Amino acid sequence: MARHKPKLQTWLRLLAYAMTWSLCSCSVEPADLDPLPFGPCLCEAEQCPVSVCDVELSLDAKSCAGQVNSVEVLIAEQLESYIWTPGDKKRTCSTIPRGQTVELYARADSPWQWREEISCPAPDGSNEVSGPTIIRVLQCTSTTP
Repeated sequence: MARHKPKLQTWLRLLAYAMTWSLCSCSVEPADLDPLPFGPCLCEAEQCPVSVCDVELSLDAKSCAGQVNSVEVLIAEQLESYIWTPGDKKRTCSTIPRGQTVELYARADSPWQWREEISCPAPDGSNEVSGPTIIRVLQCTSTTP
């Protein structure tokens, strides 16, 4: 009886199958990632540098009570690390360069959303010692959130 010799294609298929099986059977455990610490905000102290404006944001307790539990805020597409709740009043970590306009976008855990353009005035040439603070109050008063 003649012996049958396997073809090269058969060997290649077997080799490809073995390689695929060995690759699929290996598992790599994901590395544990430490949470990134939030660094200090530029305006942590009472005054911001003259080159920027900071934003003081509050969520109106009276109009938002019972409608909103928490609000996340983006300023110039930068997500704030703090989550506002009704009655909170806090400076944002984001700053706005002098003479620029950026978008403030906030969304609640309910249908409420706020979108507004906020501008940081250009320096007026006086001897300013700090950048201005822009104050905004988010209210839940319109008929259509």
